[in-house]
Amino acid sequence: MAEIITICKKYSKKKILSLKNPRGGVATFVELYAKEFKIDNKEYDLGENLKDWKEGNKKLVKECDILYCLTTMVKRKSCYHCLSLDHEVSGGCFAMKEAKKLGKPVNLLIL
Repeated sequence: MAEIITICKKYSKKKILSLKNPRGGVATFVELYAKEFKIDNKEYDLGENLKDWKEGNKKLVKECDILYCLTTMVKRKSCYHCLSLDHEVSGGCFAMKEAKKLGKPVNLLIL
């Protein structure tokens, strides 16, 4: 939560974009923090299938100026988007890969 608060404070004058996840996770903390401190937050819908989810991530990436990917150390499956063994695979890593293709600055934070 501390990392999310730090990022949100740093960009409090900007809009924060996130992908809504019905299972909770990092996006839920971002949503709660943005509401509590009245920070403009746009949530992209997760969709109903993998195609929708990828399209939501791509829309988020096109609109963002800087992408932060918050993930955890490996619990079940290491990240095949980053080809890394040090963190869990996540949708954020997919978005980070897409942002890199567009030349956008990215930050990977392993919580």
